[in-house]
This record gives sequence, structure tokens and C-alpha cells, in this order.
Amino acid sequence: MAGPLERLESTFGELDIWDGGSVMAQTETNNPRSTSNSISMGQIQPAGSSSVVRPVNITDGHGRLMRRVRNPLAVVEPDFNDPEHDQYVYYDEEACSMGGDEDGNEVRFCPWTLLLNYSLLFIGKEKQKAVRHFFTAEVILESRPWDFYYLYHPRRPRHSAVLFVPTRQFASYIRLINSKLDSALDLPQAKKADYICFTFGGVLNTPTPRYLGRSTSFSEGSILLNGIPEFSSRDTLGEFSEMAQDDFVKNLEMIERISVGADADEQRAKKKAKAREKRVKARVKTGHAIKRVQRYLGLRRKASGVPGSGTQASPGGALEINFAMPNQPDSCVIFISVDVELFEFNHSHITEVGISILDTLQTIGVPPGQDYENWFDLIEAHHFRIKEYRHEVNRKHVRGSDTTDDDAETSTIFRKSETIKLNDIRAKLKEIFAINRSSQPMGSASSSLEDRPIVIVGHDIEMDISYLKTLGVFIDTDKYDIADTQTMHQNYRRRFQGAKLQDVLGDLQLTSRYLHNAGNDAVYTLRAMIALAFRTREHSLEKLATDYVDESEDEMEGGWTTGGEDSDGGSTPWERAAEQSKRPAARPRGGGARGQRGGRGAPGPERWGAW
Repeated sequence: MAGPLERLESTFGELDIWDGGSVMAQTETNNPRSTSNSISMGQIQPAGSSSVVRPVNITDGHGRLMRRVRNPLAVVEPDFNDPEHDQYVYYDEEACSMGGDEDGNEVRFCPWTLLLNYSLLFIGKEKQKAVRHFFTAEVILESRPWDFYYLYHPRRPRHSAVLFVPTRQFASYIRLINSKLDSALDLPQAKKADYICFTFGGVLNTPTPRYLGRSTSFSEGSILLNGIPEFSSRDTLGEFSEMAQDDFVKNLEMIERISVGADADEQRAKKKAKAREKRVKARVKTGHAIKRVQRYLGLRRKASGVPGSGTQASPGGALEINFAMPNQPDSCVIFISVDVELFEFNHSHITEVGISILDTLQTIGVPPGQDYENWFDLIEAHHFRIKEYRHEVNRKHVRGSDTTDDDAETSTIFRKSETIKLNDIRAKLKEIFAINRSSQPMGSASSSLEDRPIVIVGHDIEMDISYLKTLGVFIDTDKYDIADTQTMHQNYRRRFQGAKLQDVLGDLQLTSRYLHNAGNDAVYTLRAMIALAFRTREHSLEKLATDYVDESEDEMEGGWTTGGEDSDGGSTPWERAAEQSKRPAARPRGGGARGQRGGRGAPGPERWGAW
């Protein structure tokens, strides 16, 4: 059986008659006020125009009165005895293009919003990408002339008018796309065919769409669609019967449902695309962070722009863990791992804070050793219990540090716990960071190390940063680099979901005991970071040694790759800050008086030198 397009062609003739211009330019009108017998394609007919071509009245095979003028470009004469002909009624295109207020009687109309959302409503996801750009307002309006009609919902005067175009023009546009793409887009079939074939008038004599004007370009269309007449008293349909009004409203509400459905589909598609974009950016950010961590540990050189400059591989493509790293640790950073534990029944009560520290200066000349044990031994641990909440111990969901047990203190296996008042924890943490920032880099002539950079490490670190903020500790993530072992592990295993610290340690075959103790977790997190830096670097070197290139779509477009194995992760936050400081300061815009809110002297939260 012939499809809708074929039936439409056999009924209407060739559908691409608009490709060569408007037939209106060849059509005489009987407008008594017209000084010309032709109308330019670029001319927009105003709403309420009285120009009209009088149609020839005929009846079809079912006895219905129809408006018909022979189409001079039609190849096949319409067969009005064809029972399938009713799906797309033949009408006088010239008449409906130039008629007055009620010139749309017996004409089939397609809602403009449906045309804009055609790809979302009627095309499968596989083909949507190829044709989506054909259904933007700019492309549609530039592709061919369009005749616009409008109607208002009689019971919703504050709503925008509903716009229509003739179904025949819609069908012609689909045919045009098919010819351009050599595709087979089809018109909606079965029940969905009604979506593009709305009729008005008929037996109930419902109101018909009013002619708005003709557009032949995007600029004309924009002017036209922004000039729709406002809702008037005649739009209330008071002179029509209640049955006619109900039928009329039913049509408009069906169009509204179509529009809402299309908008919902579009919003879902946009939301999905936005989520993917966010996910890809996060993966790229993590990939860069991993490479910078490798630089900080001496596993990767800072790239100099020369191919291979970031590579330091043994002949087998693996790092020699029984020898000291041949590269100087970049920036001589201090890694500080943070873990915060909360009471499971009141998350505003911070019960423990764990801190572990690795000074990369101490790794110089030290082989990592088997399972990186030599570097693990360099980690300095701290564990603080908050005195006010010492009695609050997690038992239901996780096993925490229980001070009432005989072996409570042994659960902190790296260093004895220290109990401290809530008001003193901030000063204590500041003291720890000040001590560790006093180390002098090898070969440095400076007597002060105020500029020694810090890298904050954590497992789902954003949560710990937010918890520390409640203690008055503010970490400026724009100034200090971040290493999140949860996202590092996701990148290493190419996983969509982050894993718990316990699962990450198990996957890396790192032993662990007494987890959910803040002191222990901070140390294990730093160990996991070291192991992940080595594992991911070894994977990179293996790919370099074998010239392996993963060209899968997920690898290339999913954000898993970050500039090749020779790249170095980009500039550090302190390098970007130094570059920014060289630029001339932006001129302040307005603001309050000095010292007042919004002014240049407005006070902000106190921030430490290292935080």
C-alpha cells in the first residue's frame, strides 16, 4: 500500500513546487485595491487582508463541498473518488494563501509548534541527529515561503495565539528534506495523522484560522510572528453555538497537548545532553588532575612541547618502583589528606577529623618499594576527636571509634588520638599546616616558604570540604589543587559510579583496618592516591610502548582521554593564579562605601594562608 507521501503526491501532484519560487507571483487576484496583478514573494500580507482568489466549488466522491482550482504544476490529477483521499484533502493553495479573516474553511492545517518539534515527535533517536537542524525556525523560514494563520483560545485570553501553516506546505517541506538528504522521512500515520490535519468550519461551522501573512525569509517571519493581532472580543466566540465552541476548544487543546509533549521531550533531551556534557567535563578534569598528581610525585615530567617530554619509561614500559624516581617532584608540593566523620543521627555534629600528610621533598631519592610501602611510611597521621561529641559513636550504619571499649585507642592504628574542644580544632589544624609549610625545598635560596603549594586529597573531597567549612576552615579550591581518589578510581576503571573507599582499597589490593575512623581513613585515602597515580601512569606507558590507540566513541567523546599520554595535565592552580596576578586589575564596578557590604572594604570570611 502506498504511504502517506505517495498518496499525497498522487492527490496533490508534485510536492516540490515551492522549490522554484511562489506560484503566487503568477497568479492574478481580484483585490479591487491592488495596483498590480502580481504579488512579490518578499511581500508580507497583513492580517485581515481582503485579497482572495475565488475558488471553484466542487464536491468530492463523498458529497462534501470542496474548494479546488487546477494546479498547473500537478503531474497527476487528484482522484476524488479515492477513499484514501480524505486523509489529505486537496484544496486551493492560492486561495488559502491570500484569503481574509475566514479564508481557511475546509483547509487542512498543521500547527506551527508541531513542525518545529517534528524530529522529536515523529523521528527515532537514531535519525534525529541527522535532521534536527532542519527543524529550527531559521532553517524552516529560509527554506521556502510559508503562509501563517492564527487562532486564540476563546477561554484563555491571556495565552498566546496558536499558529498554523497549511498541511500541504508542511508535506512539501518534508519532501524537500528527503530530496536534500536522500532520506525517507514520512508523514505521521494512523492516529497521528490527525496531528497535521486539523480542520475547522465543517458541519458545526466552527471558527476558522485567520490569515496572518506570508513569509519568505527568517527576518520576514520574525516580523510577521511578532505582529500577531491581540485577543479581541470576536475571539470569545460568543456568536457560535456551544457545540461549535466545544469542538473548537477540543482541537486547540489537542494542539496544546502535542506542544506540551514535544516540549517535555525536548527538555528531557536537553537535560540529558547537559548531564552528559557535565559528566564529560568532570572526567576530563579528573584526567588532568591525575596527570598533575603524577608530576607532583615525579612519575611524569612537565611537558615542554616536545613529543615524549612527559615520558619516563623503562624498556618494558613499567615504572621501576625499586629505584628512586628519576624526575624531580614538580612544585615540591605537600599532599594533605582530610577526612571528617559525622554522627550518623545528627550530621551537624562533627565527631572526628583526620589529617594525613606527605611531603614530596621526603620522597626524593627514596624508591617507592614493593606496594609503595617505602612511601607509605613517609605519611604523617593526625586524629582528633571532638570533646563535645565524644559520647556520640556510630554503630548502626558504620562501625566508628568507640572510646568506651578497652581497645578504643588501638582502632586509630597510625597515631594516638587527641581529644580537642570544638572551639580549638580550627587553631590546631592551622598549627599543623604552618609546621609542615616550613620545610625548605632542596636548593632553595629562600628563607621563607609561604608559597609552598598544597594539594588537598580526599575521597569524595567536596563533602569533607563542606564539613570543614562548618568548623570555620575554608579551603579555596581555586587556589589549591585537589586530588579526589573517588573520581581518580572512576577514571582508572572507566566506571560511571564512584566506589566507597573500602572498595577502592580492595580493588587496588591495599590492606586496611578500622575504616570509618577519620585518622585511618585519611591515611588510607593518601595511600590510594599514590597507588592510583602509579597504576594509571603504568597504563599510560604500556599504551605508549605498544602504540595503542583506543578510538572507541566512548573513549574519544566520553571524556576519558585528556590530550594523549604525553600531555601533563595542564597548569596548576598556583600557576594560573600567578599568571592572573600579572594582568592589570579590572576596574571595579560601583559598590558600596569602603567597609560596607558590597564595597571594596567589605569584610569576608577569614582564610588561612594554606586554606
